Amino acid sequence: MSVKFVKFSFEKIDQPIMVPLFIDTLGPFNFGLDTGTRGGIDFLVVEEAKIESDEDFVKFKKIYLQDDFILNNTALPLLDLTMINSLIDISEDGIWGKWAFDQTIVAIDYPSREVSIFPANSDINQVLLNLGGEREWEQQVISFGNEDGIKHCPMVEVIINGTTKGQFLLDTGCYAMSVSEQMKDKVELETQQMESEDENTPTLHVGILESVGIGKCTTKDVVVAVVDEDEQKYDGILGVTFLQNYQIVIDYSSKQIYLR
Repeated sequence: MSVKFVKFSFEKIDQPIMVPLFIDTLGPFNFGLDTGTRGGIDFLVVEEAKIESDEDFVKFKKIYLQDDFILNNTALPLLDLTMINSLIDISEDGIWGKWAFDQTIVAIDYPSREVSIFPANSDINQVLLNLGGEREWEQQVISFGNEDGIKHCPMVEVIINGTTKGQFLLDTGCYAMSVSEQMKDKVELETQQMESEDENTPTLHVGILESVGIGKCTTKDVVVAVVDEDEQKYDGILGVTFLQNYQIVIDYSSKQIYLR
């Protein structure tokens, strides 16, 4: 049984993975693949295309990956990506966040630098079969918080140093991994202070965790930064420094991820 999908490659893991999207009769536009946000489109793209919008959203007639792969939700939040685009090699026209993940199943193969995107109603067994390989997948439940700032981000249970469990935001748009002050103390993480030549850049404290795992998928000697935020509702952020070792399938509609 065949399953419809779009496949493309990427080059760098320390830069956003760009999804080529067509909007109405225009494109392709570069949308950064980012589970850490609800996503949307840069207001400058909308202005340059002379598309009418209200203050917060813009409604398009059609958003699609290819002619036979059309996304149903065509109302996108407006974003200001000026600062983000000043820091990356290829400018983002928008962000492939929760609005797009809700409509698709996304498979990222970091070691092979490939992305495959399937419709959300695809049979997950066929999706996994389509991705090939003989190694078994590690299945894990994800959840979404209710608080502003994290309600669009998937959270997953992570095991630190083999024994300590925590709830981490799964963030494909964040390169580094971080832990909260509380988690740092819980696992007795030793840290060093990293100074920056830029006085506007906050001082970072970093350390090395013995291991970080999701189920049986474990990576040793992971460098993490310690982030101290008021009333933080999670134990850290699981970024690309961990994910880079794996294939990961992200299925928002069934609230599952698969790794190997």
